[in-house]
Amino acid sequence: MAMSDRIKSKRKEVGRSSDLVGLTQEELAQKLGLQKSAIAKYENGRVKKKKRSTIAKMSEIFDCSPTYLMDLEPSTDKSIENVFENDNLENIIDNIGALSPK
Repeated sequence: MAMSDRIKSKRKEVGRSSDLVGLTQEELAQKLGLQKSAIAKYENGRVKKKKRSTIAKMSEIFDCSPTYLMDLEPSTDKSIENVFENDNLENIIDNIGALSPK
């Protein structure tokens, strides 16, 4: 599952109970301090440079690890709590949007 699909899926899962159906794009945008259009871009895979702080905040809201959202691990287990404390990983994440499919 691609990062865009994981974000959309987790957004729709958040807050689920008998009568809740997750967050809208607008609600998630408000929690992240973004515009609704930014969430749509994340969910459509159109964000070139993903901000570490945005991914970290999404992972808190969704109760999953940042690596899960980025499609770098298969489960929602929060086994990597401090993924952004590694400077090398930080550079990789900041530049991942510039990579070509080749």
